[in-house]
Amino acid sequence: MGRDLYQNSDVDLDGSGTENGASNNVSIRQTNNLGELIKQAYPTTSVPNTGSTITENMKIDWQPSSTLTNDKNVTGELTYTISSENGGKATTLSEKITVARSMSLGIIGSTGGNF
Repeated sequence: MGRDLYQNSDVDLDGSGTENGASNNVSIRQTNNLGELIKQAYPTTSVPNTGSTITENMKIDWQPSSTLTNDKNVTGELTYTISSENGGKATTLSEKITVARSMSLGIIGSTGGNF
């Protein structure tokens, strides 16, 4: 899940923005069982800010709905909320997903031409 400031025509087949240019996408993305990025039919929406420098607040929430100890996987709701730094309207995306029971979540920031 994340805030993508660049619309890549080869992997961002959903969402808004200028193809191969600035974007205002917020998405929850997954890989298939081969580890390949799913390029379509993923939850996505737009937020007002776009440009070369973005300052926003993010909140990530994971609520498991199945916690059986003998399962190899766990299913739950992943929610990503983003709002402007000055307290403007929040945008929220949620997705019910199933992940491996032994999994770590990480948060990273990356720069290219937009950051």
